[in-house]
Amino acid sequence: MAGELTYFSVAPLVDLGNRRDVALRALGWTRMTMPQRSLGYVVVVDRALDRAILRFPARTPYEDVLRCAQVQRGILGRALCSIDGKTLFRHLWSPVEKRIDPNTPEGFLKIVNRVSRALRGVTADREKEAVERAIAGLDVDWPNLTAADRAQVVRAANQALQGLPRIVMPEIRETLQVEAESIVKETRRVSARTFDLAIETAPGALDDRVVGFVATSQGNFITDEYGRREKRLSEDARDLVAQWLAEGLGRDAISSQLAHHYATSGVRRSRFYWDIVAATFVNRARSWGQVSAYRDAGIERYRIVAVLDEVTTDICRFRHGRTFSVTRAIEQFDRVERLRDPTRIKETTPWLAVRRDDKGRRVIVVPGDPPLRAAIVTESAELAGRKDAVGTFEKPASTNALQSAGIGPPPFHGLCRTSIVPEG
Repeated sequence: MAGELTYFSVAPLVDLGNRRDVALRALGWTRMTMPQRSLGYVVVVDRALDRAILRFPARTPYEDVLRCAQVQRGILGRALCSIDGKTLFRHLWSPVEKRIDPNTPEGFLKIVNRVSRALRGVTADREKEAVERAIAGLDVDWPNLTAADRAQVVRAANQALQGLPRIVMPEIRETLQVEAESIVKETRRVSARTFDLAIETAPGALDDRVVGFVATSQGNFITDEYGRREKRLSEDARDLVAQWLAEGLGRDAISSQLAHHYATSGVRRSRFYWDIVAATFVNRARSWGQVSAYRDAGIERYRIVAVLDEVTTDICRFRHGRTFSVTRAIEQFDRVERLRDPTRIKETTPWLAVRRDDKGRRVIVVPGDPPLRAAIVTESAELAGRKDAVGTFEKPASTNALQSAGIGPPPFHGLCRTSIVPEG
């Protein structure tokens, strides 16, 4: 397959022909430095052209690849494959890895860590640069500015943040698309093997829809979060400046505190944020991939399987062992797939929450107007930190009521590890 590819260098774009040895030498490799075939070659591919754009040896240090990626941001960070066409590398910042089973707790966490690491790799430097650009315009003579002038300075600072989604989202969406394809494909293959399902292991039309939905919807959630945080930061900055002026702070003190506020703001996302994003994304891709496989196998119901340990939530303990309709899950997916607004998606597929009722009892609810009480927690194994225990619950809502309220396959909350298996 190598001979079928046309190789290109970048900046400027130069056609290097279709011979691997000639192309690699043109990129600066010598007979002494050319990577060995046994190590595998990593190639950045433009999907629209299906052509190799740039390549790295499989063990190229992450820092070297990242440095090149920062120079060629418009080209790098797309789908990756080896020179012979077989996928070896899915992320510029990840080592070559063997297949990981997304249906096991261990495999799930490995994939979550991989996705979180990938998203941080795409965003960290650009978020830092955007915040630094915003801060650069904040060293002004605040006490002698009018209210209108102060508002204009804050608006100018926030313009640097407003452009951040446009810069990072193409690579984030590409990362999510590639990962979703991998997760759904492997979920189907492993499910067929583990449960002896009489299905084709190659992804089908529904699997392709699942990939498109989980990648697009998660990207929309990230974009929406950028916008909300930037808006909140802008409002906070105006209020803080007014407060500090009222307290008699001078130019240097206000500029310094405002710079600190921007630098520590939520615009630069923490590792915890990306862990939640990654866990939600991976669990959705896995769950819908499982439901797709079960439907194709003629399975009518699926059963919830929580990871029971010291940190398992009462939400997942309550759900553990309960069975639900595959058909209704597919119907829910059909509804939510058409949605693009993150708020509407949240309303259609809500997470469960734990609250206190008017009697002080710990209650699991489905948020809404009004909220649906899913169960009363009478013995919390979560608060007791008990491993392998489910706890006890009173007045559980019916399966039909929960599914009607939008509760389908996992995830059920942030960092949810719960999975499903076929029933019967």
